[in-house]
Amino acid sequence: MKAEKKYNTKAKKIAFVIKVGNIVTFKEKFWFKGTMYSQILITGVERQKRFIKLIGFGRDTAWFKSMDALLTAIDWELMERWHSF
Repeated sequence: MKAEKKYNTKAKKIAFVIKVGNIVTFKEKFWFKGTMYSQILITGVERQKRFIKLIGFGRDTAWFKSMDALLTAIDWELMERWHSF
């Protein structure tokens, strides 16, 4: 029996991204204070006007133009494989 997809809707993805304590993996690495990272442990979300970024333990993401842009940057396929067990 196939496991149900955890991130198959936009609402599920948003709920995951805004929950403190979750680890998010990005498609492309991002810079923070001179080091490149591909994951972030979420401690919060910061919004300014239409822009959004994830605040993490020891590192933050860059600003994204919208929640849609943030969701597009995340590697949902990889996270689905890791979290589907």
